[in-house]
Amino acid sequence: MQSHEFYQRYANTPLNKRFIPLNTTKAGLTTLYDIYKQVNELEDKMRPDVIKIQNLLNLVSEYHK
Repeated sequence: MQSHEFYQRYANTPLNKRFIPLNTTKAGLTTLYDIYKQVNELEDKMRPDVIKIQNLLNLVSEYHK
């Protein structure tokens, strides 16, 4: 599952179900909200690198026009 798919499913999950522990996770007892927080924090850390990669690739595409 991609993160955007997770965010969409999370947004459509009723509030009371977001805090029910999941029994099927390998991370132990965790909730959808815990997973949301972790995914969001990781994406925030990665965002500057993704932007940098995109800028570098844009330079290359302009060079090869």
